[in-house]
Amino acid sequence: MEYRNRHFSYNCKCGYSVNVFIDFGKPQEYYRCRICGSMVPRKDVD
Repeated sequence: MEYRNRHFSYNCKCGYSVNVFIDFGKPQEYYRCRICGSMVPRKDVD
């Protein structure tokens, strides 16, 4: 059985970024930026 964590990132146009590591499930599609308040789409990171 292969086990690997999945890595997602949310990068806002203002420069704020959030990296998410999960082992099951799927994180939310959009994240609200803490600095400017805009909605940031999720990006898969390999």
